[in-house]
Amino acid sequence: MKKYIFSVLLASLIALPAYAGFSLGQTRVIYNESDRQSTVRLINSGKDDYYLVQSWINQTENEDSPRANNFIITPPVFKFLPESENTLLIKALNENFPSDRESLFFLNVKAIPATDSSVKNKITFATKSVIKLIYRPKSLNAQDAANAWKKLEITAQPGKVTLRNPTPYVINLGVLMVNGRSEKISYAPPFGEYTVTLKDNARVTSVEYNVISDFGGASELHKVKL
Repeated sequence: MKKYIFSVLLASLIALPAYAGFSLGQTRVIYNESDRQSTVRLINSGKDDYYLVQSWINQTENEDSPRANNFIITPPVFKFLPESENTLLIKALNENFPSDRESLFFLNVKAIPATDSSVKNKITFATKSVIKLIYRPKSLNAQDAANAWKKLEITAQPGKVTLRNPTPYVINLGVLMVNGRSEKISYAPPFGEYTVTLKDNARVTSVEYNVISDFGGASELHKVKL
């Protein structure tokens, strides 16, 4: 039994680096209403790695959330050959989106590695990448989106920090530091707010954060005056 467990663990450790060949060419998708479609570049840099790739869009970042039925992805499933690239085409199927604000969805891309039936006791791992898909109506523009973070309102009370977004844009955050400690946050929704509950009820003395651009670049840390 011990020998079998060791063999499985060894096989999984050997297999892991091979799956690092699969990646996405971007960290988010900005779908402008004026565009006929948006694209996502997929990369397989592995020399011997074959994958079955499946893609879909969820309404929220919860992986169990309903699928978004107002987009279609082509191809939804395909075989990904070694040392190659492919492109996903995303097309909006209707115009049932708010015209006064951005709409946020989540693109899921799962890569299932091919298995070699001749190798016994081998564990394979499917990898899944999830990135934001932001639908931007034609009434909004990229320049204002880039400056939306300047209007972000951050308030603090003992045990919590609230980020209020008065703009029609999704404000994407990369880092939020409260009292020098990193807190998990991804974005502040348009005309909405996001509250971070701290692990203790301590008084908040400092807040720092940065924002992520349409192209995936991170800004410098911004300090909040409390």
